[in-house]
Amino acid sequence: MPYFRYVPSDEFTPESRINWLTLGKVENWTQEKEGQVDRVSLYFDSNHKLYIYILSPASFRVRFNPNPEAPLVKNRSPATIVDLIEVCKQIKVTEEEGKLKIFTHKIEVCGCFVD
Repeated sequence: MPYFRYVPSDEFTPESRINWLTLGKVENWTQEKEGQVDRVSLYFDSNHKLYIYILSPASFRVRFNPNPEAPLVKNRSPATIVDLIEVCKQIKVTEEEGKLKIFTHKIEVCGCFVD
């Protein structure tokens, strides 16, 4: 399995042609299905939202402030396209001590602080 180095937020350099905004604190979260894919939605005090899609037991996709009304353009599109890679039967989402954690039997995604 490939290794991806964790980059703290203060070391991350976003693409300069996009006006990036701070998301703020997580006020609420939900877990639901979008078609066949499990989705965890985070809702921030800045009125932004973030979607975490579990595409397989070992992969996920993050969408920042997704717009479900965005048009689909084949080569470059802001539209939400979600494809299930492999069914993930064991998804557990917990909130403990203000920290949101997402578990499958192969990965753990954590560090989303809930206010």
